[in-house]
Amino acid sequence: MAGSQANQKQNPTKKKILQHAKTLLWQRGYEGMSLNDLVAKAKISKGGLFHYFPNKKAITTTVLERYFIKHITTVLENHMQGAENAMQVKVALLNWLEETYKNYAEKDFKEGCMLGNFALETADTEEDLRELMKAMFIAWENQLVSYLRPLAQDGKLLMDARQFARLLIAMLEGITMTCKVHRDNIRASRDFQAVAEFIERMIRD
Repeated sequence: MAGSQANQKQNPTKKKILQHAKTLLWQRGYEGMSLNDLVAKAKISKGGLFHYFPNKKAITTTVLERYFIKHITTVLENHMQGAENAMQVKVALLNWLEETYKNYAEKDFKEGCMLGNFALETADTEEDLRELMKAMFIAWENQLVSYLRPLAQDGKLLMDARQFARLLIAMLEGITMTCKVHRDNIRASRDFQAVAEFIERMIRD
């Protein structure tokens, strides 16, 4: 069973479906992506599509899960490796923030965060997706808390670790959304700098 699952993950047809689905979801959103468009882009039949995914929601779920792991949890984890004291955690968070800003700026803020985009589009209409995104936001929050709680216990964090994590996520998602609208690099850099100052002030060296 494990072997067949591993092979399925590497299947070129499934990979192609997900690649084109990701592109269409970025461009058109959940409601705007049709299965007809997807099979045309992927150059497969609907039967071939349904062999791997029963519906659009299943495809979207897989795309979101992979995005979350690759672009959120893994990136944050890579920055936090080896950060053991307050100074190291602060520097790691600031570097993570800077990378996030640069990644958005390189694309002229046209994509933003897929998780945030889908939360705005589907949270009121697609309960299954809302629950999925809720779990992702909580996992992201818990990941941050795991790095911040030791600082709070040592008196190096000037607020509750979980509240800090929630505020940090909320600020990043909010700024990312407004950056998509303004597409103003100077404004965006100042907004991200404000988040950096928040981190600087809340974590004692």
